[in-house]
Amino acid sequence: MLEVNGLTIDNGQTGMRIAHFEPSAQHKEYPTPDGFGNDIAIIRLSEEVNHVNAEKINLPTENDIFMGKDCWISGWGKISGSNNDLPDALMKAKINVISNDDCASRWSSVQGATVLDTNICLLNDGDKQSACNGDSGGPLVCKVNDVFVLAGVTSWGVSTCEGSPYPSVYVRVQKYLDWIKNPNE
Repeated sequence: MLEVNGLTIDNGQTGMRIAHFEPSAQHKEYPTPDGFGNDIAIIRLSEEVNHVNAEKINLPTENDIFMGKDCWISGWGKISGSNNDLPDALMKAKINVISNDDCASRWSSVQGATVLDTNICLLNDGDKQSACNGDSGGPLVCKVNDVFVLAGVTSWGVSTCEGSPYPSVYVRVQKYLDWIKNPNE
């Protein structure tokens, strides 16, 4: 079962609702020998979950470009890498997409930190906003042609959760469009 906060329950009050989900699909080639490649899974709810503060997200196209776009991350993960405090509300931050070459260069001194072409990297230089422990699987959404699309899914990053100089590394969803359509193939 999956707990979804803030949904309207049968008596019309706001609270927690439990939603059932069907068997999930994790990429069969995760992890890869060179790191966290194919760090993606799908959870399908067995019933539709309606909420006024939530909307379905569009998938990107293979050709969408996210650098320079209006992009946001969100999650329920830790507020800081130095303690275990969790937020009372969903956290979100406007974030910049950087090139994978810049990302790999910034991570080059860290053993085992391999940036793949199936990754998308995020960094607000000098800003301490980034993904943190507990945000894994959370979305990176970017506005492309006036429509928000799911550009990435949280994968890995620095444990201090402070971003700069280390970018957050997400799965680049557009590299998995065929897999999303047919996860068992």
